[in-house]
Amino acid sequence: MSDTAEAAIDTSVWDALRASGKSPAPDSPLAYGFWRLLNKTGGYALPVSTWSDDGFWLVSIAGADPIDRDCREEWGSFLAKTWPRLQAVEYADYVTALDTGAWQSGMPATKDRLGIGGNNPPEDLEPHQAVAKKVSDLETTVKAWLEEIGGKPLTKAQADQVVQHRDAFLALEKEAEKARIDEKEPHLAASRAVDAKWQPIVRDAAALKKQLVDMGQAYIRAEQARLAEEARKERERLAEIEAKRAAEAAEAGEPAPEPTPPPSEPEPPKVTIGTGRQMGAHKAPLQIEITDLEAWAGYLGKINAAGVAVLAEKLAHQMAKVGVPHMPGVLVDGKPRLNPNT
Repeated sequence: MSDTAEAAIDTSVWDALRASGKSPAPDSPLAYGFWRLLNKTGGYALPVSTWSDDGFWLVSIAGADPIDRDCREEWGSFLAKTWPRLQAVEYADYVTALDTGAWQSGMPATKDRLGIGGNNPPEDLEPHQAVAKKVSDLETTVKAWLEEIGGKPLTKAQADQVVQHRDAFLALEKEAEKARIDEKEPHLAASRAVDAKWQPIVRDAAALKKQLVDMGQAYIRAEQARLAEEARKERERLAEIEAKRAAEAAEAGEPAPEPTPPPSEPEPPKVTIGTGRQMGAHKAPLQIEITDLEAWAGYLGKINAAGVAVLAEKLAHQMAKVGVPHMPGVLVDGKPRLNPNT
């Protein structure tokens, strides 16, 4: 190419996009320049160059043979899908990526460079290690890109790139989750088979055990009632003796004898059965009934009982989600939700 032809090259679009950090607008005409095409899910970016030769536009991706409008399908796909995603780069950075397989920031410039250090071959990794490496490599790529743009997106094109990176991580998340489920399923199936074999036996033994426990508890209750009745009759007998002594003393004109203190109310008789591991009476479960919900809720809020705030916040989320209009004492997205008609 002659010096005159080189002087005629229009770099204004490329220069402007490098300065702004934006990508070419969709449906905008091709322009001379050197570019980076970030892969959506692979964590690498391909070097791209565009130029005109005798009025015909040519495109080379990753140093491959150029394509032009005669390559109808590829050309149409490039204009519609690839051109609006390109990022303008310095020529020196493009050459580095093309020659070394990595951009000056360290981002791989080819898929084959992912995870490769120098001339070392890729590691033979387990499936989970391979996906973890993809995540790590993509993280490195995103951190390098963020460093290049100053830590946060400042243009629409950069914000669009954030979404592309988000989608890349989402794809890896789905890949990892699917692999986790697929790998876990045989173990779950084996666990279900073990349960199916043993749980009926466990249930049968538990049911028979309960029948015997119920029998034992019935005996204990009956024995407790019998012993309690015996104790009652003994108290009555002692009371009768005491009354007879007092009557005899009165009849003889003697002072009434000092009364024998009545026995204290006896504890419920303790009954156990069994010669090894003994069984005693089961305690009846506590019967709780809330008779004044408003009073009880107010008291819990006042003392800030453990767990009350967590349960109250969970309930507030559920109520806000279904659109409850009146929620006094609660902010939804920073605003009170009060209904004056409530």
